[in-house]
Amino acid sequence: MGTNGHKHMIGAHTMDMASTEATKGAEMSKGRHATHTTRTQGVGHKAGLGLVAGVTMAGMLASPGIAMASEADTTPDATQPQVQATNAANPIEQAQQAVTAAQDGLDAARQNMQQAQSTVDGAQAGVQAATNEVQAAQDNLNAAVNADPATNAAQSALAEANTHLGNAADRLDDAVAAQQAAQAQQATAQQAQQAAQQDADAAAQAVAGQQTVVDGLQEQVDHTDMDALQGEQAAKQAAADKTAAQSAQADREATDAAQKADAAQQDVAKAEQLAGDAKDPAKMQEAQDKADDLKTIADATAKAADNANANKQAADKALATAQTNVDKAQTDLDKATNTATQAKTAADKADRELAEARQTAQRTAADAAATAQAKTAADKQVADKQAAADTAQAQLDEATKAQRAAQEKLAEANRVLAEAEPAGLAAEQQEKLGALGWFQHRGSLIAQEALTNPDAYYMDGVLDYTHIGAEGDATSLPNLIEGIKMVQETNRLRAAMGLDPLPVSDFAMAQAMVNANYATVLLGHSGNFYSSENLAWGTDTPYEHWWTAEKETYDEAVASGNYPGLENMEALGIQTTYPDLWQKVGHYINLRDQSYATGAAITQVHRDLPYAPPTAAQEFLTHTSNGFRDARTEQLRAMKETGPYTDADEYLAQAEAYVNGLQTAKAKLEAARKAVSDAQALLDEADARVQATSVAKQAADKDLTDAQAAQSQAVAEHTKAQQADETAQSALAAADTEAKQANRALSDANGRVTDAQAAFDAAKGEYATAKQAADEATAAAQDATADAAQAKLAADRAAAEYAAMQDAAANLTRAQEAYKAAKQTADEMAQRAQQAKQAADEAADELAGATQRVEDANALVTRLGEAKATLADREQGLKDARAKLTQAEQALAGADRDAAQAKTVVEAAQAAKTQAEQQVAAAQAALDEAKRDAWDTPEVKAAQAKLDEANAALDQAKAALKAAQDAYREAGEAVSQREREVTAAKAALAALLDGQKHDGATNGSTSTAGTAGGAHGGSTVIGAVDKTVGATGNTTVADNTVAGVPESVQAVERAAQLASTGADVTALAVAGVMAMLMGAGVMVAAKRRG
Repeated sequence: MGTNGHKHMIGAHTMDMASTEATKGAEMSKGRHATHTTRTQGVGHKAGLGLVAGVTMAGMLASPGIAMASEADTTPDATQPQVQATNAANPIEQAQQAVTAAQDGLDAARQNMQQAQSTVDGAQAGVQAATNEVQAAQDNLNAAVNADPATNAAQSALAEANTHLGNAADRLDDAVAAQQAAQAQQATAQQAQQAAQQDADAAAQAVAGQQTVVDGLQEQVDHTDMDALQGEQAAKQAAADKTAAQSAQADREATDAAQKADAAQQDVAKAEQLAGDAKDPAKMQEAQDKADDLKTIADATAKAADNANANKQAADKALATAQTNVDKAQTDLDKATNTATQAKTAADKADRELAEARQTAQRTAADAAATAQAKTAADKQVADKQAAADTAQAQLDEATKAQRAAQEKLAEANRVLAEAEPAGLAAEQQEKLGALGWFQHRGSLIAQEALTNPDAYYMDGVLDYTHIGAEGDATSLPNLIEGIKMVQETNRLRAAMGLDPLPVSDFAMAQAMVNANYATVLLGHSGNFYSSENLAWGTDTPYEHWWTAEKETYDEAVASGNYPGLENMEALGIQTTYPDLWQKVGHYINLRDQSYATGAAITQVHRDLPYAPPTAAQEFLTHTSNGFRDARTEQLRAMKETGPYTDADEYLAQAEAYVNGLQTAKAKLEAARKAVSDAQALLDEADARVQATSVAKQAADKDLTDAQAAQSQAVAEHTKAQQADETAQSALAAADTEAKQANRALSDANGRVTDAQAAFDAAKGEYATAKQAADEATAAAQDATADAAQAKLAADRAAAEYAAMQDAAANLTRAQEAYKAAKQTADEMAQRAQQAKQAADEAADELAGATQRVEDANALVTRLGEAKATLADREQGLKDARAKLTQAEQALAGADRDAAQAKTVVEAAQAAKTQAEQQVAAAQAALDEAKRDAWDTPEVKAAQAKLDEANAALDQAKAALKAAQDAYREAGEAVSQREREVTAAKAALAALLDGQKHDGATNGSTSTAGTAGGAHGGSTVIGAVDKTVGATGNTTVADNTVAGVPESVQAVERAAQLASTGADVTALAVAGVMAMLMGAGVMVAAKRRG
């Protein structure tokens, strides 16, 4: 489109159409920015598409206008230079002519290529226009289908059903989330119950194991006869004491017998001595004297011995009496001890039974307390569940009431919607029409035709870029208001200079909208209206350039004096007199000069272009009567707008009132729709609430029934526990009385044991005293008797010695016999003493065994008590574990109920969602059916026919585009060929010039090795080949032979190389170039004909 290589920044265009057809054509082809003339109807307008565009760098877009021919010229003479092979005397002139001819051929090929490009652009515009027509036809078809009342109603029903479905889906999501939370709580409660069950089982096993231990110990204790053990111990003690005494007595007697045997042995030795002494008379007299003295002493000691024995007999009698007392005290002590032992056994048994009764009572009391707590908890649970049931009923009643209110509210909202729909739907449709609806509202037929009727324009496709009411389009209602505000800004600027305000024209507003949309895409003026026009791209403030900047330029021009009469000229005068200045101030002049009316528009459509939106356009009506002078029908050409026009402020007020009216009607409709949607949502919520509260009420009733059943069970268990506790308390009281009696009996028995022990100790003390006295008397008697015996023995011995001396041999025999008898007695006594000691040792061993058995029995009783204490602790642990298990089971039951309730809610929500999905499916089916029915209406059939026509036109436009693209490709190939020809011709010329230099044919000046040529400003170096022929900037690479380069070019280059050696290659170079040019011309002509 002629814009390649240009930078688009803030741009502004001005344009006015020429008064004559010739002027018009000249201005369009030259692409002038601002002309201010009138245009008369001419011929040939439909023969092609004329674009007048200007592109200003850094603020002003300036690009040449492009005229696109309807078809390419196929005459060979028109597209290639006429080459004549002459025999001119000057080969250099011939080469120069060949260069000129090749350049002319290149220019012609480029012109053809531009024409082909224009054709492609036109074809592309045609395709775009056809595509837009198809889209518009499709939109119209959809609108026709949707405009059907049944379809519209079905669409609303589908939207409502989808809203219900969305609400149902949200409720299902909430229910599923609640169910997942309840299931998580259920799993947690189940784990806690299982853990509590495991703890209770472990505690029960511990109790059972300890009970086994207690039972085993109890059985051993029950099978142990403590009385027998203690009696045996006492008997063994008595036997041990008796045998010990007997052993001591036998030991003493053995000692005495041994002493007597020793004495008898001495008597034998003495008798043996006496037998020798009897033979001496002196020794006989001495023996007689000794015998008499010793007899006197013996008589005295005998009397003392008699007195001592008498004392001994008295002491023995007293000792016997003391022994009798000791024996009696021992008997009494044994009896008291046995009684105390029996009392101790009875007391221990009573204490054990009391402890067991106390444990049982504690257990039953704890059970009674626990069941009382359970009963209290069950009573509270019933109260809570009753309250919950009452609350659920109240909530259900409230939900039902809210449901009725929601139903009434929905009915009222539907009534309001029915009232608001006609105006609201009409406003929606009117809003979609954008400015077209506004012009319909104002009754401006000419403005409506300007926006919608392609026949109003001499050019095809002018309306292809206008999309009525579309967002960002100049015809949208927001941009309608912005366009009017642009007129207000114009009048504000004019007022600052004391100029009258410009009124607003509907027709000018419509023109500005069409041209703004057109310029957004094609970057130029459409040239289809007889009015002055300003255009700007990429700025929200076009007046800063149009007015402020250009006014400054204008004022400077006036002040410079370089433009005589400028201050008194109007637009046409400036344009014709100072056309260069007009390009710089034309926008300002259009805004300043007096026009009959104006109109402005702006777009914000985003395009794939090198500048950003918006695009602004303003039209200035310079005639009293304005219309479609170049329209395609007589009726349109006859349509005129002559005023009166509307003040800009009043026009804005009316437009805003119109837009506000539409917005108000739409707002009412939207509010009514929202009210219906909200009411439906409220009803859905109320329905869900009724469903949920109904489910909750059922669950609460079930919970209450379960709680009442649990309460009944708790009451029964508490009653049973109370009865068991009363029985246990009675048994405890009886056991306590019995234990107290047994312990009192034990205390009395122990008292009697104490008394008996005291009496025994006293008797033993008296016995000890008597025994000491008896022992002393016995010792004294024994000593006295011994002394008497000694004395008597000594006397007897002395007498015996005297007698023995008289009868020594007989005495010796008697002494020997006495010794034998004494020795035998001593041996017997020693044997009896040994036997007595053995018996005493055996009795002591038996006593130790009996004592150990008593100690073992006592230890067994102690172990039993400890085992029972451990059992009590474990039973308490079992009770605690069972209490925790009960709590865990109750929590699990609650979690199970919550999970079941959540499941019920999910099922209800799923059912509601399924129902909503069914309603959506039904609504969709109804909509599909309504659309199928709508296809039979005349409006839809007509829209379908237009869509078919548009599709057919699109197919034709695509075919035309393909043909144009093929022609453009061929034209490009021709340009490439022509560029190579120019390069070859210039190379040949350079070679000739270089050869002439070597031959000395010139005046000695040096020729430049390369010549500037080509429209792209490329350069060619001798000996180098352009590898990017046809590019905007040529790149040269030194090379002598290159694959793909025409042989003619390479031949010329080789000729140039020969010339550099001084060879005469002129004829060869010229002939080669001419042949090449002629051949290329024939080839291009043949291709174009093909």
